[in-house]
Amino acid sequence: MVHARLVLALFACLLTAHTWAQPGTEATYQRLDGIVAVVGDEIVLASDIRDRVTQAKLEGRTVTDDNECGLLESVLFEKLLLHNARLDSLEVTDAEVLGEIDRRLTYYMQMFGSVEAFEAEYGKSVAEWKAEFNEPVREQILAQKMQAEIDQSVRSTPAQVQDYFDAIPTDSLPLIPEELSYSELVMQPEVGEKQKMRTRNTL
Repeated sequence: MVHARLVLALFACLLTAHTWAQPGTEATYQRLDGIVAVVGDEIVLASDIRDRVTQAKLEGRTVTDDNECGLLESVLFEKLLLHNARLDSLEVTDAEVLGEIDRRLTYYMQMFGSVEAFEAEYGKSVAEWKAEFNEPVREQILAQKMQAEIDQSVRSTPAQVQDYFDAIPTDSLPLIPEELSYSELVMQPEVGEKQKMRTRNTL
């Protein structure tokens, strides 16, 4: 089974579109996709990174070479979470996926102003966009659930907190000037008529 997956992975990496020319001329090849990384049983394709770049541009973010490296790192971390989520048998419902897709679509509609502008920018219809991003969105939600599981299991003990602060060099700590704060409570007593009369008689 492992060898079969390896063969399939290599085949996917070398997958090409083959266009035969007329007899006597050289054949031309165009690479369709390629494997960028493998995390557990999860494969990261070059198209995965391109999709993230497209999504970032749709959201109005400027994409540079440094940003692309950051997107790759984000995808790798997500695949790691996804791999562990599958091991833990976490699940995502269709309703969760459709809800997230509709939420993103509403955001894009507000950004571009109309369905036509969105389709012109993306180059595909809304239906095609939904179908294309169904599985990526499902994986992202699954990764988020795994992240939530991890966050809930993280607990810091008082000893760990103390060790953390003890490990900070004292010369790197900022100097905080001494301060003194005080408060004064003032109560104004109410003088009744009897007290006033008693005071007059005394005087």
